[in-house]
Amino acid sequence: MMGYRSEIAIKIYGSERAMGLVEEKFKALFNEASNGTKDDIGWVMEDYGWSAGGTTNPKCFSVYHDCIKWYEDEGFVQFFTELMDYAEEAGANVEFIRIGEDSGDIECQRFGENVEYLIDYETKIVGV
Repeated sequence: MMGYRSEIAIKIYGSERAMGLVEEKFKALFNEASNGTKDDIGWVMEDYGWSAGGTTNPKCFSVYHDCIKWYEDEGFVQFFTELMDYAEEAGANVEFIRIGEDSGDIECQRFGENVEYLIDYETKIVGV
């Protein structure tokens, strides 16, 4: 996962049990990051949200950012990568899309048994 300036979207959703585990992991990771062991990720608390999930899931975690430096060594990138990895292990569905500055720099990952394709991307010609 790399890119200079990227647009990213993450959706994590699943059963009540899986999402309970994910929410606990989120809190633990955030507390760890807030104690100075990782880069400051205070903006996460403003740019993320827990909401109703997809058509069959009670809860959903979402984050979207339209202009972010997405480098693997950044604390917040490690935060989200670890959260997504844990969510998959906990049995939740994970959707991640990153669109970089270059035309071919698109990353789309979906994991889980009941992926609902809640987020997607498109490419199009503009300015015509």
